[in-house]
Amino acid sequence: MVTEAIDEFQKASKLSGGSPIMMMTLGHAYAISGRAGEAQELLAQLVGLSKQKYVPTVYMMGIAAGLDDKDAAFHWLNQAVEDRCDYVVYLRQEPGLDNLRSDPRFVEVMRHIGLTQ
Repeated sequence: MVTEAIDEFQKASKLSGGSPIMMMTLGHAYAISGRAGEAQELLAQLVGLSKQKYVPTVYMMGIAAGLDDKDAAFHWLNQAVEDRCDYVVYLRQEPGLDNLRSDPRFVEVMRHIGLTQ
């Protein structure tokens, strides 16, 4: 039901006035549906917006993970840890990051922030 989800995320993004979290959810949905160009466009918009105001870097990570760009996803994840973004406590449960879990870098981040031993 990704197509339906995209429709709803597009509506929500418009209604929210382009809130960063809605941009991330829409970008992730685009990414996992194969609409990489649109996902990358939203990622670039989030990066640009982050130069004007605070945007949690986990939002960029969400799109990068959806694109299966692991290097970029870990770049943003490490930045989120450095920024002390509170969302990192949900890493163990976030299904949008399932494709990162087998990467040794994920285990290392989890260990670094104390979510695993």
